[in-house]
Amino acid sequence: MFYKNSSIDFTNLVNENNLKTPLLVYDEEQLDYTLHKVKNIFSKYDFLKLSYAVKASYSDFFLNKFSSLGMGCDVASRYEYDLIKDYSFQFVTTTAPYYSKEDMIYFSNKNILIDFNSLDQIKQFVSIGISQEIGLRIRVSFPKWGDRNLGTYGEESRFGIELNQEIIDYISDNGLVIKRLHTHTGQMTPELFIYKVQYLLEICKFFDTIDTINLGGGLLHLLEDSERTIAALNRIDELLSTFYEENQRRINIIIEPGGAITLPFGYLVTKVISKQILGNSTIVTVDSSAWNFLPWNIYKVENVSIGSESSSDGIEEKVKIAGCTLFEGDYFGVFDGKIKLHSFPSISVGDLLVVYASGGYSFTNSRRFNGIRLPIEYIYRNKRR
Repeated sequence: MFYKNSSIDFTNLVNENNLKTPLLVYDEEQLDYTLHKVKNIFSKYDFLKLSYAVKASYSDFFLNKFSSLGMGCDVASRYEYDLIKDYSFQFVTTTAPYYSKEDMIYFSNKNILIDFNSLDQIKQFVSIGISQEIGLRIRVSFPKWGDRNLGTYGEESRFGIELNQEIIDYISDNGLVIKRLHTHTGQMTPELFIYKVQYLLEICKFFDTIDTINLGGGLLHLLEDSERTIAALNRIDELLSTFYEENQRRINIIIEPGGAITLPFGYLVTKVISKQILGNSTIVTVDSSAWNFLPWNIYKVENVSIGSESSSDGIEEKVKIAGCTLFEGDYFGVFDGKIKLHSFPSISVGDLLVVYASGGYSFTNSRRFNGIRLPIEYIYRNKRR
């Protein structure tokens, strides 16, 4: 789901072009294939709009690609808006836990509706007196059957509003007009996809000015099982038709892929610079930093210098892969305080390693500890275009 095998020969790419590691390579062919799949699944439904979650990557490669496809985008700050404002995105939405008053005025002057995250945010917006129209980011309560093992966040999320009487009264007393509902719950199964629409349509019945539901991202599972996803979309189409018949009002749906259309298509290429035995552990250090560049990565790593062959005796080396900063915890794979062991038939100084699923939430999460440079970006163009 997170990983896409690539036809790129990374060793030849580096050696023949004298490229300096570390580097991040985007596989355009793989991305184009997935975007074609996205189009085939989602473009058949008139009620549905696609929007790119800008927080996943600020790369010009992605921003150009997605804006040229007629997508909208979602920004989490004025800074992100300033990054994308010159691209041809069809529309812009925004939600975040913090906006300054200046930010609120700025977005309002650009006719960008803000989906507010708390009652305190709404009160601050009302105090400015610039507009009565707002959106609400809603905290969704999941059913008991909702799978919590998929990176999902429901009622325990710190983001979003849980509608209660205090909030409803404040909205009414101040004449606020709710135009959009917005939610993010992490990875969605097709069943949770349907449930979220049902949940939010109940709120739409209460506020008769809502015309759009933004379901956020979490599309990795939906793209993996297109048949179940299409069945879910057909069910959502029925729900929206029923809502229209009962309320004489059409509701549009926005979905916001971010990681699903960036994460699998970037490959970090890095070189082993040392190998040492420390107690019972073998530690190899590479010329890039997980701490600086990939703090959220799942860390599937391949040694492309030896290919895919197994060792002659069937025994593989289990090693910890360390980054190149002076931070003790700079390892590729730290989960619940435990450092992941990576298995290779062999691994030596000078070997090239490829870290999969590095395309999203890498540069946008990056830092420059020790002043070490971040990987240079390269695009491996789709030769079939």
